[in-house]
Amino acid sequence: GTLSSSIRVVGGDAAGAPYTDGTRVRIYATGTAASWGTGGASAPVIINTVANDGTTAIQYFIWENIHIDAASVAYNNFSNGGSANTFKTNVYHQFINCRFSSSKHNGLSTYGYSTGTTEVPYAIRLYGCTIDANGAVANGNGLVSRGSDPCSFLCVNCEFYGNKQGGFKSAVSTLGNGLVNCLFYGQTAIGANGFGANVGASPGTLVQGCTFYGNGGDGLIVNSGPGVLVSGNIFSGNTGFGVND
Repeated sequence: GTLSSSIRVVGGDAAGAPYTDGTRVRIYATGTAASWGTGGASAPVIINTVANDGTTAIQYFIWENIHIDAASVAYNNFSNGGSANTFKTNVYHQFINCRFSSSKHNGLSTYGYSTGTTEVPYAIRLYGCTIDANGAVANGNGLVSRGSDPCSFLCVNCEFYGNKQGGFKSAVSTLGNGLVNCLFYGQTAIGANGFGANVGASPGTLVQGCTFYGNGGDGLIVNSGPGVLVSGNIFSGNTGFGVND
């Protein structure tokens, strides 16, 4: 392949349960929790593209109508292996009408390094996705972006609900994240870890038109970050603060 190559994975037949979830084809874990183990290498889908020098053959990954179900036995739903960063230097992922559910720990889990890489703005983009019921066994989040310079996310019209700890959690990212018209509700942990979203005080982050309600902790945590824009959101019935900065 060439650097501009892409791979597209599309589901969409509502027939044939339990292999489908509405319009989403279901990819799910089987076996026991012990057989899956822990860490970034434990997920039904792992894209561990480590060529940070820009030579990666596949540059664009597009996922449509896919339900990745960890079935409470796999540690994560979707992972980049928990090691060398997948989502910088010309590697992009786009998820359309996808679902990430029932992981032992984190749902969509990414890990980034800053050394020798170039941050890609909004390298991971989610449109109309559902992130639910993750982390019940090992106290995880719905979506987590970790590392010394984590991946940059854009989430539009997505739902984060019923995750044990946060719905969305990011360490401080060079380029920030975008949360637009999303719902964050019913994260179940009571206290500091039950937040709707923690955007990591990343400069350039936008949180706009979202609703945060009924979460076990704060609705939104921004950690007094410079350049974080919070606009036109609704905060209701969260156990902690609506916005904690």
